Amino acid sequence: FTDYKVLFYDQSAGLGELYRVNAHGNIKRLKTHRGWRKSWSDVSWDPKTKLVTFKQKDGYWESYSVTDSGNIKFHSKREKPKKEDKTEKSEPGRKQPGEKQKKAIKKLF
Repeated sequence: FTDYKVLFYDQSAGLGELYRVNAHGNIKRLKTHRGWRKSWSDVSWDPKTKLVTFKQKDGYWESYSVTDSGNIKFHSKREKPKKEDKTEKSEPGRKQPGEKQKKAIKKLF
């Protein structure tokens, strides 16, 4: 059994705290981080990349690495997806897909 890091995120306060839990169940606060976004709707950990990712409902996300001492370092982000133009464009002489085809296309993506 190795030590585990635990992240507590208080969305309404924009606060994150990192703790270490050892094999005996003892817990120790490593670091308190203030000024975090209050708009994160999902927080996840990827054990392969060892990154914590914060996501918003609009598709924006940021990933951070976490050190053993509880410091976080920015790694990457994804901007909000651009809204697609909903108007259909057609080429002359080309038939537009019907409703059935549109639904099938939506299911694929």
